[in-house]
Amino acid sequence: LQTTYVYDWPLLFEKALQAIWYEHKTRQQNGCAETDLPFEHDLIRFDEYVLDDNDSQSLVKVERAPGLNEVAMVVWKVSMKTPEFPSGRQFIIASNDIANKMGTFSLTEDALYYAACMWAQREGLPFVYLSANSGARIDLSPEVMNVFKVAWAHDDEDQHLQHTAAHAFKKSKETKYEPVYLYLDEEAYDALPTDEQRGGRRLVNVEKLQVSGKTRYRIRDIVGKYGIGVENLSGSGLIAGATSRAAQNTFTLSYVTGRSVGIGAYLVRLGQRVIQKTDSPILLTGYVALNNLLGKSVYISNQQIGGAEEIMMPNGVTHCQVDDDLEGAYQILKWLSYIPSKQGQAYPIETNLAALSDPVDRDVMYFPESDKYDPRCLIAGDEKNIVLLGTTQQSQELKEEMDGDGDDTGGSTKLSNLVTQEWMSGVFDRDSWTEYLASWAPAVVVGRARLGGIPCGVIATETRTTTHVIPPDPALEESSTESSFSQPGQVWYPDSSFKTSQAIRDFKREQLPLFILANWRGFSGGQRDMFHEVLKYGSYIVDELADYQQPVFMYLPPTAELRGGAWVVLDSLINDRVMEMYAAEHSKANVLEPTGTVGLKFRKRKLLATMHRIDPQLVSLDDKLKRAGSNDEKSVNEIRSEIENRERGLFPIYNKIALMYAQLHDTPQRMKDVGVIKQVVFWRHSRRFFYWRLRRKLIQTECVNALLKDMSLKNEAWKQALQKFDVFVCSQFVKTEAKSDKSNDELNDIQSSEQVVPDNQTFVQWMKTQTDAFVKFRVQVQQESLQNKLQSMANAFDGDSKQLQQLFHRVLSQRNKSNGNGKVLESDDLVNID
Repeated sequence: LQTTYVYDWPLLFEKALQAIWYEHKTRQQNGCAETDLPFEHDLIRFDEYVLDDNDSQSLVKVERAPGLNEVAMVVWKVSMKTPEFPSGRQFIIASNDIANKMGTFSLTEDALYYAACMWAQREGLPFVYLSANSGARIDLSPEVMNVFKVAWAHDDEDQHLQHTAAHAFKKSKETKYEPVYLYLDEEAYDALPTDEQRGGRRLVNVEKLQVSGKTRYRIRDIVGKYGIGVENLSGSGLIAGATSRAAQNTFTLSYVTGRSVGIGAYLVRLGQRVIQKTDSPILLTGYVALNNLLGKSVYISNQQIGGAEEIMMPNGVTHCQVDDDLEGAYQILKWLSYIPSKQGQAYPIETNLAALSDPVDRDVMYFPESDKYDPRCLIAGDEKNIVLLGTTQQSQELKEEMDGDGDDTGGSTKLSNLVTQEWMSGVFDRDSWTEYLASWAPAVVVGRARLGGIPCGVIATETRTTTHVIPPDPALEESSTESSFSQPGQVWYPDSSFKTSQAIRDFKREQLPLFILANWRGFSGGQRDMFHEVLKYGSYIVDELADYQQPVFMYLPPTAELRGGAWVVLDSLINDRVMEMYAAEHSKANVLEPTGTVGLKFRKRKLLATMHRIDPQLVSLDDKLKRAGSNDEKSVNEIRSEIENRERGLFPIYNKIALMYAQLHDTPQRMKDVGVIKQVVFWRHSRRFFYWRLRRKLIQTECVNALLKDMSLKNEAWKQALQKFDVFVCSQFVKTEAKSDKSNDELNDIQSSEQVVPDNQTFVQWMKTQTDAFVKFRVQVQQESLQNKLQSMANAFDGDSKQLQQLFHRVLSQRNKSNGNGKVLESDDLVNID
């Protein structure tokens, strides 16, 4: 079966978690790991749950030895202590037991999976599905199989015609042993058990016949015991819907540890995030069944149809590929480390910056040396070879080795002694970057990383040319060969546009802040890509960003450019509540590239005018032409000839000048001056800037969301809540830091808290001290909101205090009854509304 026995998974997860702790301690201690782990005895705990006998929708904890399960599905609630959550976190696992009835799904397995999935949704816990199955269960009724009989065509023809409604059969050699129908004799029919699960219903529907004086029960339908046929497909629909809803409401992840067939394959995909073992295919139909369907031997293995490397990684179904189940368990835990412990809860932020293995206050050392570079280096940094030249003798040895002189072996040893590696740091924490969907649409790079310990979703642009490969399908003669085509970098294609939008959607559901290192020249608009819906997939990017809830930072790194439609789908005004745009030095942006702009707006006529305005020789020739008399035709023609020659000679130079002029419209400072970006952030300082900016935006988002609830406003009215927050920050900061004597009315005139506290680090550190003050401010806001509601109510009753008192009396009476308080307030106890 090429998979792990289901009850061995707890051990694998324990080993994987230990590896994660060792790596964490190694980073914390600068490469010196200790052998002892914290929480050695309670690092991880698996509690198994089964369906409650009294309530099929509920689960109960059970303690039993491995292998005693009768259901081919096992559910655990896992409690573990991780470096991110040392006090503990939990998640739910549902796993097929492929050693039990091939891991197939019957109604019992469906009910257990459904209960576990709904449990995870109710508690907001991550839901992990370990898939190894053969799809929906199918069976034939064994009770009927052992007792049925056959009526043959060569039986007495008269009796046969009498009981088959005049169906005639020709007596021939071919039809002599033709089966006519299946039946049960009277003894077998009476002994046949009933299905107690379905209220004692019989296992067959029959027609009673009399043949040769004996009673026969002709079988019309074999119902069998519940759970052997199409009803299992109905159960599959139940769990498919539950998985789809779970993917919307909590974190879901699937790991394909063995073959995953039919409903198993759909559950994997419906969970959205997929880790697949190399030798475990995802299938709708196995290769043997497909060959039977096609009537010839076309496919030679299931890997050819649903393997990770050949199909599921290149088409974007699988996010991550692993070689064994221990690595699979490790990748599951690593993915969980990027998300909060429960849906809706904030991710813990390490406030002690000295405890971080990669300090926040450092420069970004990696710098792209050309326009074509690996974008992963911007995120995670890069190892760069440094040649050490100590003495003249060493320099000569190195030169001889590079020239090919001397002994090869000795020279290689000398060369290795003179070369060292230096880490050129990127924006995000070292060793925190994990790329997903690497083989699908490689023109875009997506993954997860940490910034000062805060997990973030990251999207970057591949600047180099990639190759799109379409594998051959041996079942189609016209598509039996592999085809491929190149895709230049910095362009969105249909697949990479879809990949971008899907990544944004996944990050949104995981509640991750988002960084987009934007470097796109636009969308591919050729006939093929327009046919393949690049316009539709590009619009999906806007759809996902418009509803994003966490901070989003668009950043143009050095040498990057953002043009035309690519800027449109990333502009901060798509969702100005959370989106902000920044640019590094040497980045560029405009509607068109400078060459295109020059071709439209700096054509030959304007270019000639510029030459005649700037070039001294042309200025002089123009003066001569003006002074030359109209009667001196020879002199005029000579001057014009000189002018034309001069213009031809200047055209290459002034084309460069026109290009330079157009490029000056693309600069980061111009973007800042016209208000399309918030700030120019120098690349070297981008790590510390974005860390503190992210911390500030997270605090602001949390506070604004709280005020929205306090003010009973919908999300669309977030600007009102933001204004309230600005009032709080401005008043409190001035009181605590500036000791201002400004009145509240004057403070309300301040447009934004960023005017009062422009420095992000100062804001974050100051807000730590304002927890109590903000709680009091929220109470005040709640009271104001309540007062406004009461005022609206009073206006609705035209100020009739008697009706209002009666209304409040009914409301409070109902409240006291629901709280179990026997006392009912009288009207005299109410506040006098007058």
